Amino acid sequence: MDDHDLDEIHAPPPPRKSREVLTLARRRRLMRVMTAVLLGCIVGAYTLGALSERVIAEEETDLLPVPLEALIIGAAFTLASLPTAWSIVGRVLIPVPTFYIYLTVLLGKNPPLPFYAAFVVAGLYSAVLTALSRDLAERPMRPKLGSSRTRSRRATLG
Repeated sequence: MDDHDLDEIHAPPPPRKSREVLTLARRRRLMRVMTAVLLGCIVGAYTLGALSERVIAEEETDLLPVPLEALIIGAAFTLASLPTAWSIVGRVLIPVPTFYIYLTVLLGKNPPLPFYAAFVVAGLYSAVLTALSRDLAERPMRPKLGSSRTRSRRATLG
């Protein structure tokens, strides 16, 4: 064995991160989780409000109680918005229940929407919630709508 082989075997350990870097990373992670939880609560509350707007008594034919339906949609959105590898599970759960719930809401309003319009709007709600959760999970720290921070960075880099 020559000296070159010994250097590869006994590589120095990676440098330790400073306490400030670890604190900032922990704070960023906490903010991402809190944003997902807050938005999930908002989606659940919006869904609960929409379900209470139904005039037709769907509650008798629903498989689940109304608050539980809203909780499932809010929890699925929260799970899908978390910046983790398994958030795909939440994104799989969002489209079909959201579509069905909002279709029943839009058809059960007074006056009800025509079926084709309710179908399209329910599909849009479902697609928007799925896309928003994907965006939050994959790029949680990206500045929204070209904030001044991105312009100042481009000016210093360019």
